[in-house]
Amino acid sequence: TMSNALGRLGWLALFLSTTVTAQTAQPEQDIPDLLDRMSRAVHFLDYDGSVVHLQGTDLEAMRISHTEQDGYEREHLIALTGKAHQIVRDEYTTTRFQPERKAVSVEERRHGVIVPALVSFDRERVALSYDFVPAGEARIAGRVTRIILLQPKDGARYGYRLYVDAKYALPLKFDVIDEEKNYISQLMFTDLRIRHETPESIEAASQQGQDLRPVERPAYSGPWRFTKAPPGFELEFVNREETNADVEHFVFSDGIATLSVYIEPDSASGLVGHQKVGAVGVLGAKVEGHQVTVVGEVPGATLRSFVDGMTRG
Repeated sequence: TMSNALGRLGWLALFLSTTVTAQTAQPEQDIPDLLDRMSRAVHFLDYDGSVVHLQGTDLEAMRISHTEQDGYEREHLIALTGKAHQIVRDEYTTTRFQPERKAVSVEERRHGVIVPALVSFDRERVALSYDFVPAGEARIAGRVTRIILLQPKDGARYGYRLYVDAKYALPLKFDVIDEEKNYISQLMFTDLRIRHETPESIEAASQQGQDLRPVERPAYSGPWRFTKAPPGFELEFVNREETNADVEHFVFSDGIATLSVYIEPDSASGLVGHQKVGAVGVLGAKVEGHQVTVVGEVPGATLRSFVDGMTRG
């Protein structure tokens, strides 16, 4: 029954949110090194495992396999809940297989599978908007992890809790937490197998493939301006939607928090006002004869600031 299903989700939420934390001394000066190792591990570590993602009462379970060879990455994701589908990502493309619809689609690769913000994690950039605070150790998927809090320096973004594998520096749990310390979403490995690697081999591979994923922020010369974006948020991506050439899509990030702005011709049926879809905030408004929809796992005031600061010149 629905009540039983929600009950099971409640127990899972309790399990995810009550990981036993050992108050082990964790030198604060070690955090930069651990985060730098993490930014390499998400690219250069070969592994497979199972992941659960909880947003409110919505639960997803996935199986992921990640490989890297000679500077090229490949990820294979299999959904274990919901409609059957698989996703395969290589260096350049994302291919989706949907057996129920007998459909296959291929598109340019833009974001990573598990925690997109960590794919291009830049510690120095993130430090402009967050403080890094050590928070002890905990076991995730049977492995010892070190806990790092990313505490926001202002109210424009949520906080994060990272559980980073002590040996390989892969993030094994990723929590998003609001200003009242409530969980917005939680993502966690439930099992993990690492394929015959050592921390030293990952470091060597990263040195050989330093140009694996250069950060290239787009140059935008179009008419739209976002004059009230909170400090730290920069334009990461801009594109016209392939399915509708009239829709412009902007992606902004502060290095870890990400939001999207969709702009299309005005429509009487377009959303006006704020609502939540799971853990994600959605804000719709009419701006200079266009329908604007802002979507992101950020506070509602941040969504509003993007809309309030939009001008078309």
